[in-house]
Amino acid sequence: MNTIRPYGIRIGLALTLSLALIGCKNDFFSTQDIPEEVKGIAKTSVDYALDAHLNATTGGLEALMRELYRLNPEELAKMPDATVDERVALVLPDRTYDELRFGELNSHRGTEAMQLAFEPRFIGDRVFALMVGIVSQMRIAYNDKLEFFALNRLDSENLENFANNLEIVRVSLKHRTAPDGTPLLRHEGEVRVQESGLPEPTAEQILDQVVGHQRVLVSIADGWRDRAHQAAVRTMGAIIMLPIP
Repeated sequence: MNTIRPYGIRIGLALTLSLALIGCKNDFFSTQDIPEEVKGIAKTSVDYALDAHLNATTGGLEALMRELYRLNPEELAKMPDATVDERVALVLPDRTYDELRFGELNSHRGTEAMQLAFEPRFIGDRVFALMVGIVSQMRIAYNDKLEFFALNRLDSENLENFANNLEIVRVSLKHRTAPDGTPLLRHEGEVRVQESGLPEPTAEQILDQVVGHQRVLVSIADGWRDRAHQAAVRTMGAIIMLPIP
């Protein structure tokens, strides 16, 4: 009996997950709600692809934030004794939407924070305002998930809106200026070269890469209709296929 008991536990967990999948129409569970014993069952190849896109997007936004601070050191100087690492850590990599409220921005997030970054009368840290706006929008587009499982879905409209807003940010970096004509946020500077000999990506190129990831995810989210059913079928298959002692 001792050799059978662990499999009985696994079957029970898988059955519970299957029933949840069959009845699932929305995002009911967070990453923390998925037991470690069934994470392998709960994740499909699509979920691993989503994780990869989320990690690439997060990495791209961190690179963008660091590049903008490099090009606009006066923005960092508005916060005495602050470092780039400290400012980045307030926003990325795993801050949830609820954690992206800051008194210095009057708790603005999303498009409000992004617009604040390009408001000529704003005297705060424009890089920080812009990145809080972008990252909080990313959290909405990704349903505030830090990892994906078969129970999770994405909304193609939210992803499309996020990609479009990033395009607007790119245009704003080029054309939004102070009354004297100087850029509100510089996005170009001296080209740096990596150890490989290739140039470091510019802020514009980083934005292009992030937008590209969102366009791919839109196509994935558009085909989401049968995903919960397919995952349930695969999970039921896992229940039937029992190991031989």
